[in-house]
Amino acid sequence: MTQLMEPRSEDRTATRQRPVRPPRQARVPQVVPLWRRVVPALAIAVMVMAYVYATVPFTFAGAVECHQHGLFGARPAPGTPAGAIIGDMDRRCADTGNSRIAMAATTAGLAAVVGLAGAFAPTTAELNARALVEGGADASVESRRRRSRPVPAGASR
Repeated sequence: MTQLMEPRSEDRTATRQRPVRPPRQARVPQVVPLWRRVVPALAIAVMVMAYVYATVPFTFAGAVECHQHGLFGARPAPGTPAGAIIGDMDRRCADTGNSRIAMAATTAGLAAVVGLAGAFAPTTAELNARALVEGGADASVESRRRRSRPVPAGASR
């Protein structure tokens, strides 16, 4: 607090001096852009749909009904007749179920990456603020471009 005060005079009869306060700056409300809220929400929705896709029962080759057992693969429904065209339906059902699980896991992983990238991507306001801090208060677009260009050999800035 003493740094902000003007020096006191030796005269005790002088008027009392008040501390010098820095000027108040207007507070800008921090508004989160809409896309920064929507992208993670869409990523979560895609991950939920991938989980549902991996665990819902399905029909293989239009004849064999397969039931998913969590994320442990699929088995044919009880009472499903075996056919000569399809072959071993236990194996076909398990292969198709595992394929659905792999597809859902890949989709959910990509959705997680996109959701995190969208949540932590800098906004235009943040990029402009960084440019002002790095380049000083009088930094303009042209001065930043000049600084980012390589200097030819033998030339000075």
